[in-house]
Amino acid sequence: MESLDRSNIKKILLTTTGLSSVGQGGGISSYVHDLATNFVNKGYKVTVYLVRQSEPVFPTASVYDYSFFQIPNKRCDESVLVSEIYKSILALNPDVIINNDVSYIAGLWPVLDTKIIRISVMHGFKEGFTWSNFGIQGKMAIYNWKYIDYIVCQNEAMVADASKKYHIPEQKFCCIHQTVNFVPVQKLEKSSFSILFAGGASYSKGADIAYNVAKELKNTSLNFEFHWCLPAGKYKKYFESDRRFVFHGALSRESFLQTLGNSDCILIPTRMDTGPLLLVEALAQGVIPLCNDVKSAIPDLIKSGKNGFIVKKNRVREYLRIIEDLSKKNIVSISDLAKESYQKTLTPECQVLSFEQLFRKNTSLMQRSFSSQNVVHFHLYNTALYHKVSYVRILNKVINAFEIVMTDRLYKNCFKYLLK
Repeated sequence: MESLDRSNIKKILLTTTGLSSVGQGGGISSYVHDLATNFVNKGYKVTVYLVRQSEPVFPTASVYDYSFFQIPNKRCDESVLVSEIYKSILALNPDVIINNDVSYIAGLWPVLDTKIIRISVMHGFKEGFTWSNFGIQGKMAIYNWKYIDYIVCQNEAMVADASKKYHIPEQKFCCIHQTVNFVPVQKLEKSSFSILFAGGASYSKGADIAYNVAKELKNTSLNFEFHWCLPAGKYKKYFESDRRFVFHGALSRESFLQTLGNSDCILIPTRMDTGPLLLVEALAQGVIPLCNDVKSAIPDLIKSGKNGFIVKKNRVREYLRIIEDLSKKNIVSISDLAKESYQKTLTPECQVLSFEQLFRKNTSLMQRSFSSQNVVHFHLYNTALYHKVSYVRILNKVINAFEIVMTDRLYKNCFKYLLK
């Protein structure tokens, strides 16, 4: 890969609504914390803005600079917050802004200096009707797209699908997969085949599929251990008397990685992840992933039968057949290919290099003067007209309700009207 002259790219601003280093868990929180750390390790000056409706919070430990912005309870007070963020950006004078689901930054894109390279990360996306916050995240990522240099997706399918859905030129999009900072674990001696599921009781993570696979396993003569992470709820009762099933509940990251690293395979029957980060964690540890064929990063990263397995339509009998087959043979070669997949394309160094390709130049964007008319928020009405309802409540509940009845065509027409 051609080396990049970074002499003029020194300061990076990352924005987020949650951060793992201040105790807010979740995929996006860890993504931003790790990405900021990886940039610092490559010599960049990194600042993270946490924009959140809570009391001020600060990192327990970080290598990057940090600022907290508190979302007001009244929507009429939002203009003060917007002005505060805008002035802070002017003072910081970043070379690059990478936005992770902060609607206020999406609203500011039109008035920011065109010398700043502007990147929006699409953490969520749903085709057709949008019934959840997952789809709202996707729309937030592309909002004011004419004023964004690049929209980063976490899998190749999102690039094509989002471009088609929102009528945005595909060259605005690029795919940069998630990564994890690899932590080696101590491998323990074990005599049984170890299976891991880390979805708790979540239907969207495939808990019902894991339960049905576990039921089938219970009636076999296989020598196995089945480890279930996160609270399993109703699924736990059926297996409590069987020592082959271990329910860990919520684990610390260190404990989870230890449990993952000592597993032979991991069930990932997810129905919704764009990543999923769990897949990258498994590949890094050489744990064989058994995955659903959802339109996510899974088809990008897994070559079925080589570094993992893709099970079409989450067929329980197919998961069971693969587990039975793996438990009877030496799986070192598959495990090694899983590790190789991580080392070739999914390390922090690979992720930073992919972002650096976007730092080469910006895309000649338009710029407007800073004013209440030009700061366009992620909703279809003027924020200042609403005094008694919080912005977060409106975003997550009212717009979410709109999504149930709004077709893609109607949504596109609304976007076209706002972006005239």
